[in-house]
Amino acid sequence: MVFLNGALGVLIGPGGSDVWEVTSAHPLGNQLKAPPGAVAPGGGINYTQRNFRRGEVIGEQLALAAGRLLDSATKITAPRVSYSVQPFYTYLSNMAFRYLLTVNPAPGARASATIPRRSTSARSRGEDRCELHLGWIRGHDRPAARPHHRVGDHLKSAVEYVRIGPVGMMFLPGEVPGELTIGLPALFRSEPENWYEEPAGTHAFGDDYQVPGYAQRRMSDRYEWMVGLGSDQIGYFVPLSNYRVACVADLLAGPGACDGLHAAGAIEFPDAVAGATCKRITDDPSELAGYPEPARTAIWASCRYGQLLDEAQGHYEETNSAGWDIVQDMMDAIGVLTGNSDPTEVNPAFKGWWQKNLPPHDLP
Repeated sequence: MVFLNGALGVLIGPGGSDVWEVTSAHPLGNQLKAPPGAVAPGGGINYTQRNFRRGEVIGEQLALAAGRLLDSATKITAPRVSYSVQPFYTYLSNMAFRYLLTVNPAPGARASATIPRRSTSARSRGEDRCELHLGWIRGHDRPAARPHHRVGDHLKSAVEYVRIGPVGMMFLPGEVPGELTIGLPALFRSEPENWYEEPAGTHAFGDDYQVPGYAQRRMSDRYEWMVGLGSDQIGYFVPLSNYRVACVADLLAGPGACDGLHAAGAIEFPDAVAGATCKRITDDPSELAGYPEPARTAIWASCRYGQLLDEAQGHYEETNSAGWDIVQDMMDAIGVLTGNSDPTEVNPAFKGWWQKNLPPHDLP
């Protein structure tokens, strides 16, 4: 028995789904909405109530579904097996990762459970141009207030591709959202409101939400599996278009400073700087010259320390993401492995049904 995570990052979970006692009179139907007259786990009609029977019903139906799949499976005889890996460097915009990659001075002890990996201060992504700084740690006069961190600001990770006959398995190095594996739903561009649950403005909406393609479209296997947390564990993969870095101006200048910067047009959101802005000024520091003080210092400090110190509303994932480049870097690596860098974002075959966007009829 092998357990593999799928695309489990930045998505709508099943916690609020209806669950009922499945019978011939009350079948699974569309698997999202209890049919009329169905009995909830434990009795009654509260289909979202949490109890032990709810977990038991879900487990039973999952086992039955797996059994049906096995009954219809085709045996693979003498399959050809191949393995390939594509390393990549990504920028550690999250200062917390650079703190966690330090080693405790105590012999043999580490400052965290994170294993130090190869990090580099080079801005290039090429192995041949990266100078390794495995042991370089920058300290401060007041380490308790300002802990040590790694000088290297790049992390080396990888995507791995395993093929067993008609099955292709893409091992992805973190918590990846479904839109990077199966794509955006077919009607996302014309009816984006069907896939938003949080208040308006919390996330990039509609056409503003962009992804650099999706893995399934770049693969050519008959059966395509995505394995999350498969090659590495470098946090959530948030597309740059939806990346928000917490504004820290309130910590520097007092409450209301972030609101003031937003009102003046210096930052994109009342509590955050757009990830695209942070990437632009980090890649080219001269871009900061376009901002007057005190906005210049506030934006610089937010981009450098925002992910470490706070989170924007609805954007917890950025506090546990290695950086704003990881989505593009991972998709580039997938393109190298498959020889296909198709940037298509929308999957016309993916309907994207969920509790608040139900199918018009029962699913077969």
